[in-house]
Amino acid sequence: MFRQWIDIGYAERLQLRQLLIDGKDIMDIAEVAGMDPTKTETLRRRLREVREVPPEKLPILATGKFEEHWELLCDLIGRDDSRPVVSVPSSPQKPTRHVAVVCDLHGHPDMAMIARIIREKPDIVVLDGDIFDAFAFSHWEKDHTSPLADELARVRAALEAFVAHGIQVIMDSGNHDDRAKKYFARNISPEFMPLVQYDLLELVACDLQGEHSVSLADNKHVIRLAMLPGVTVTNNCYDFTTPTGAVHSNAIQNNWLVHLGDALIGHAETARKGEARSVDAFAEWVDLWRVPLGWGEIRLILQAHVHRAAKSFPRAGHQVRIEGGFAGRVSDLQYTHDYGSTKYAPPVISYTHFNQELVDGQWRTDLGSVDIVLC
Repeated sequence: MFRQWIDIGYAERLQLRQLLIDGKDIMDIAEVAGMDPTKTETLRRRLREVREVPPEKLPILATGKFEEHWELLCDLIGRDDSRPVVSVPSSPQKPTRHVAVVCDLHGHPDMAMIARIIREKPDIVVLDGDIFDAFAFSHWEKDHTSPLADELARVRAALEAFVAHGIQVIMDSGNHDDRAKKYFARNISPEFMPLVQYDLLELVACDLQGEHSVSLADNKHVIRLAMLPGVTVTNNCYDFTTPTGAVHSNAIQNNWLVHLGDALIGHAETARKGEARSVDAFAEWVDLWRVPLGWGEIRLILQAHVHRAAKSFPRAGHQVRIEGGFAGRVSDLQYTHDYGSTKYAPPVISYTHFNQELVDGQWRTDLGSVDIVLC
């Protein structure tokens, strides 16, 4: 399967453009880019259209500067910007911690579930992808509207509720959260993409102040995280090690995985029929990548995306695999009943929680504590 122009980021386009300027054959450039070699003239034209924009001309970058856009967010969601932003009191690191994982809010969090989780007093809440539905950016058929500002307001309310109770929030992206960037990529010229490549997760988390941080033991193999006080938006960057020991620094990047010690929580865009089969597919992928990326032993794997809840104990119970359920509004899933389609299973309203202990500087999951809470 060849890559499309839309799959190539701005930085890589600049690199390919430089190869063209340096006189490299267009067929070789197509091979480097992984694109169809029969469409080299289109590639040549695209590369000639790429313009290098000075960093000072890019007010909004992919990593985001949304602490500077607090007033804009308040205007979007109708929030009183004179009301102070909640803050997180500092607390010493404990040798144990309680984690809750919430999957697939789809822009309309189940607030009864949010309240129940707060009463549980977890140290960390992971929002595992599809935090937004980004319905306004969907190209699928629509029979109702759901303004993005409404989704921002509802998700922001949930974040402030968590942060106000001293809970660290970690968010990773799902396929719905990336709809905005994909929409702009389809509808504007490539040279303008750096102006709009912001992340909805960073936007909704802007200016949430606090003194929490993720310890190095959490992300031993994660070189870089896009940190926001009180709320963390994942942006993982990994070294790749070859069988001969050669290390390619900062070779692989993603924003849909959360590393918490020996637990790997992700929003893999995969779905298979049958209970726990989707997380099994995710686990197969993890086994392929964990050694070259240096992830070490993974004892808990949790997958979102499929709206099902399941738990299995492979490797004679030395690993636990979870499908994490659904935490949004059920009526927003009307599309699962539209047009007579029978491919969708009903969602399971649930979240997952577990305990971890700090052992020799590494967070280790108590596999016996891993449980799915039905709501």
